[in-house]
Amino acid sequence: MTGPEALTTAQTAAIASEVTGRPIEVVNVSDEQLAAGAKAAGVPASVADHFIVPFDRNTRENKVGMVTDAVERFWGSKPESLRDFLAANRAALVPSA
Repeated sequence: MTGPEALTTAQTAAIASEVTGRPIEVVNVSDEQLAAGAKAAGVPASVADHFIVPFDRNTRENKVGMVTDAVERFWGSKPESLRDFLAANRAALVPSA
């Protein structure tokens, strides 16, 4: 399922940076580094190897850049943009100083 637009990882980070006012940098790592990091964080190996790494690879290769109408079909309402979602939830993302 997707929102109303297909975003690259860099576009997602740029939107999140803009909304939160905090710099967010995309750090590209190899598939092996991604899997090792996920596993070190407690993600089961099967999830890291068969979901996280392939999804990241497909994202890098622009194989998941599609927009669908699934949200509207399943929930009966238009999907919210990432920018709108992050803005609506900014307080949870950026604790007050």
